[in-house]
Amino acid sequence: MDKDFKQGFVDSIIALRGFAPDEEITKILQDLVSQEVPDQVFMAKVYTELNVYDTVGADMSNDLISFQEPYGQVDRRRSSRTPLNTFNKALNNTVSQLYGVSDWKTIQSEEDGKRNVDIYAGLDIAAGIKGAGSPGASEEYYEYLNTKLDKIYEDTGLLGTVIRPPQGEGGTIYVTEDLDEYFRNNAPVNLSDGFYPVEGKNYRKYPGFAKPTILTRPAMKLNEETNTWEPVDGEYLKAVESYSSEGKFNTDLDIGDTFSVAVGIRKPDGSSVGEVQTLSRDELALLEDEVAEDPSKEIIFTPGTKEEAQAALDGWLDYNTNLASAPEYDIFGGITPEYAIYKQPDLADAFRDGEPTASQMKDALLPEQIYAGSIPEEQFYGATDHISGQGPGLNNTQKISWISLAPQEIKAVQTDLMQAGYLGVEEYFLEQGAWQEKTSGAMYSAMVDANLNMIDVYTQLNAEKERYFKKPPLTPKVYQTPSPGFIKDQVDAALKSAGVTRKLTDAELVAFSDFYIQADKDYDTATAEYQKNLDLANKLFPGAPTEISIPSTAGEELAAFAEEKFAPQEAAQQRGIQERNDMSYLFSSIDQFDRMIGG
Repeated sequence: MDKDFKQGFVDSIIALRGFAPDEEITKILQDLVSQEVPDQVFMAKVYTELNVYDTVGADMSNDLISFQEPYGQVDRRRSSRTPLNTFNKALNNTVSQLYGVSDWKTIQSEEDGKRNVDIYAGLDIAAGIKGAGSPGASEEYYEYLNTKLDKIYEDTGLLGTVIRPPQGEGGTIYVTEDLDEYFRNNAPVNLSDGFYPVEGKNYRKYPGFAKPTILTRPAMKLNEETNTWEPVDGEYLKAVESYSSEGKFNTDLDIGDTFSVAVGIRKPDGSSVGEVQTLSRDELALLEDEVAEDPSKEIIFTPGTKEEAQAALDGWLDYNTNLASAPEYDIFGGITPEYAIYKQPDLADAFRDGEPTASQMKDALLPEQIYAGSIPEEQFYGATDHISGQGPGLNNTQKISWISLAPQEIKAVQTDLMQAGYLGVEEYFLEQGAWQEKTSGAMYSAMVDANLNMIDVYTQLNAEKERYFKKPPLTPKVYQTPSPGFIKDQVDAALKSAGVTRKLTDAELVAFSDFYIQADKDYDTATAEYQKNLDLANKLFPGAPTEISIPSTAGEELAAFAEEKFAPQEAAQQRGIQERNDMSYLFSSIDQFDRMIGG
């Protein structure tokens, strides 16, 4: 990336945003062109300067977005004036002026490819996803972020942090008015604990991620007169201890020898236990893998002292103890108010107010989380609903007294239960027309599934039937052609059965072999279809015969074919033998008469 490209890129940004020559942001951007830094670091600093200017320098309070603001206005404000928008437009202008192409992503040479790699890497560095590529470059960039953080405080009075996103390797600046307010009104926490806003606060937390690692935060002191916290001028707490060969910002958590870890375990009886462990980094990695495979275990706390880990564990145990002692819903399936499922929303809602935008359609496609606690308990199935239900059900359907139905109505419901897989075929025939133990048990199972899916039992039965009927064959049989020797044996047996003793010609042998292979395929297909459809036939047609007609075996078919083909030949042969025998008898009789006359 040559100096002409950098200069053209910076000039395009200044022109697009209308920065005046004497503005500080203009001077900063122009100074970046002459700095001796890697190309990717140059791009990262340009983006960071734009981001800082847009979030802090340009009257940040006017850019805060309320949660009550209409989505359309939010979307327009986000897309009209963003650092990335300016970044892309400036790149396109630069390549258009220098190389005559309209899109900076266009690659015409090897040099273009390397330039684009550096641009993407620079964006990753600016977002904190990657380090600066080497220990030296990363250290310089980290100090740059700290200097920029202090400059923001000098210019605006706002306190901020340098943070690393989850699974990130670098750092990025984060400054908001809410963060400043939190620092001034809350006691400092350990650097490794991070910063998290008070629950219920109208605050968007960190941009794009939930639990960052704090790399730098201001040092604070208590003002006893106002009972608020004030920054110590020019002093910051820094968590970065070293840099990896790839440029990752390493904290104590990354390179520490031991960790105090609180592990909680939920027991089958509803109680909870836990312990605090001191682990090495390798042991912690093994524990994380173990917890990922065991849903009953949970890592409650990792960084900090043993006392802090124990306090976190005690709070977790108290919460789970109270939760376990809370009364459950008296409904099938043991569902609690905290039980939740995801349901696909009705897409028609997105079109009610006209043609939706792409963002609105994306939001409309997101599944909706529904908690059982938001639905009245009496709408779920429970008590004796599998025998005699009362009152409304889910989806505004009426619960019903199954045992009071007429025999033909009970039989129809039993057929639905059987076809849905809840009632066995034999159980169906034993109890048809009567609501007895097996039938009520099958309805109970269907109602459990209906509760878990938060639908009525009729919808549950229909869904299960449809799922079963559409079930494809699981392992289609692959036909294996018999060996030539086996086929010849079968042909010889068929010919012998037909009474053919002569040797076949080559053409006849090929024809008989082809016939046998096709007959064998037909038999395999028929038997597979029979096995695949037998169970389905029982469910579709209860009481129907389980026997169907299938073709004869390939050997039987071949024997019949041979007999059919050679029957005229064999008949003519037999006639010839008979005629020969008849002529021999005739001539023998004539000779006998001659002897008698001569005598």
